[in-house]
Amino acid sequence: MPSAFLRNQKSKCNHDFCKSNVLYQLADKYKIEIKNIISVGDSENDFCLIKESGIGVSFCSENKYLNYVADKVISERSFSEILDFAG
Repeated sequence: MPSAFLRNQKSKCNHDFCKSNVLYQLADKYKIEIKNIISVGDSENDFCLIKESGIGVSFCSENKYLNYVADKVISERSFSEILDFAG
């Protein structure tokens, strides 16, 4: 497991490993505001990432909770819908 996934002092959740930790490290490294980051996920493992991103997208997920916390839900196997709200 890459160390970027490990919980640290800036972590927003209690998971020992979390994709949202990578989100915050990349945002800090590249000086990007979280509100300007779109993240896409499809499973329970993406919950924190989708919840913490500026725009969280649930992509063809059958996970009802992920779909609930996502800002956008895409149910067709195409990323073209992202262009509608990314611009």
